[in-house]
Amino acid sequence: MRLLSMPIALYDRRSKTIASVRWVDTEHHLVALGVTRAIIRSFLERKFRPVVVVDTFRRGKLKAFVEELTTEPGASHRIVSLYAEDDTLLARVDCRPSNEFREPKVSLLLNAEIRKNR
Repeated sequence: MRLLSMPIALYDRRSKTIASVRWVDTEHHLVALGVTRAIIRSFLERKFRPVVVVDTFRRGKLKAFVEELTTEPGASHRIVSLYAEDDTLLARVDCRPSNEFREPKVSLLLNAEIRKNR
């Protein structure tokens, strides 16, 4: 697999182009996910494979996101989940710019969910 020539859909980058996404606003988050899906569909239509999406998904949103994309002809998926030790995660959250997601409690909750379920 030649990773250097594959398209990578960085969800966080897409969401910033829409507007300053309010991460706790579900509707804003869903709009950003819709834009990312459209970009992925465009890559798939042009036969680019694999397409990598980098984001933090809660289980429900991940399931819905994957289900919509697997209806595309020839589409398949793999899920890779990464998590950090809590102290490392909190240090990273604390260093983020003020316009990015900086909710320590929510970050710890997502991290624990990933550690437990994936």
